[in-house]
Amino acid sequence: MCRDDHASDDIGRGVLLRRGEVADAYLWRQGCVRGYCVLIHRGPPHVAEPTDLSEADAAAYWRDTLALGRALTAFYKPLKMNYSTLGNAVPHLHSHVFPRHGEGDPAPGGPMPWKFLSEGRQEEERFLADAAALRVLLRQEPAAETDEEPEDMFHAAAPHYALHRPGLPDEAVRLLADAVEGIERPALLDLGTGTGQVPAALLPAVPRIGRMDLVDSSRSMLAEAAGMLAPFLAGRDVHFHPVTAQDFAPPHDGYRADLVTCARAAHWMDLPKVMATADRVTAPTAVVAIMGDGSLWTCEAPWTVELRALVQSYLGAARRAGTSLYEEPVRPHEDVLAESAFGEVSTYRFPVRRTWTPERVLGYLRSSSFAGAAQFAERHADFEGEARLLLERHAAGAGLVEEAVFTVLLARRPGGSL
Repeated sequence: MCRDDHASDDIGRGVLLRRGEVADAYLWRQGCVRGYCVLIHRGPPHVAEPTDLSEADAAAYWRDTLALGRALTAFYKPLKMNYSTLGNAVPHLHSHVFPRHGEGDPAPGGPMPWKFLSEGRQEEERFLADAAALRVLLRQEPAAETDEEPEDMFHAAAPHYALHRPGLPDEAVRLLADAVEGIERPALLDLGTGTGQVPAALLPAVPRIGRMDLVDSSRSMLAEAAGMLAPFLAGRDVHFHPVTAQDFAPPHDGYRADLVTCARAAHWMDLPKVMATADRVTAPTAVVAIMGDGSLWTCEAPWTVELRALVQSYLGAARRAGTSLYEEPVRPHEDVLAESAFGEVSTYRFPVRRTWTPERVLGYLRSSSFAGAAQFAERHADFEGEARLLLERHAAGAGLVEEAVFTVLLARRPGGSL
């Protein structure tokens, strides 16, 4: 391990995920356990035992271990994480860090026999995709937690958001693809990316996208997005930014995005400031797309009206939005766009018909800011019990059908059309 080329991102046995404070994290190619990583103390000096480290370096080694464990937990969602610091055969300080999976675990309920970590080899394409996603998660891992770390109001909602929120309609995806037609390696800037629904829909249609910058103030949402996008990340320049949309800063001099997207998140933003930011970080011919289709709160089907009334019977008439009440945008998004640098605005409306199941509606509500579990506290189980009965009754009748309109506002600088 002392002889490894620590300047290389690929040391053969594994690929580098992160250069930590005192140790480097590698995703290991060998073995049959997906996500098996080795954390190697970098030195100098060479040490064999953690007790050989100074107090400061020992604390740093543990922080590097925790950073790797958090990323593996966020990406693989294991039943359990294992941490082994042995060194019986290789007297150089290192730790084996790996997830224990619910399905396919070779030694469920017990310690992992060494042969399962040493024999065989990971499937290379999936291995490289996993490595790309884990690098994203480790780049956003803070060196050390602080009391000033802001509370993530979407922490509990993020997994449900990834599973139960509807994606983009095909017509909207084609419209976005057309917006970057003719650009050889377009750069995508997705604001309020959530769990990555826009890039997940757009990348299969535009595989030549060369760079993606995905922005969301919720680290939990970004972790879900990294997992969702893992099959698309290998060989692509991807950067996740845990900041608000208006606080996004160009990651380097000369940075220019060709397509800026925002789906179902503009109501959380200071849109005039966001558009001013977009003006500073985009190419002259860039396109900005603001998209959305309302929510189950605004839908006026018989079952959604009754469901909304049930929510209100628990939480009051006003619509919640996390720890505060929802406020309608002061001005229509169209007007804000028209007065920005991107004043050439076109509106596209695509009718959407969705049929829901009771379970998916309940998952959707858990993902929402108006009816997530935290809103109900200890009464959440009671609410879900009543909601399930309501939904099953409607599903057995006319069905849980939602008629919506997905609206896309495409904005360009005047004269900037391709």
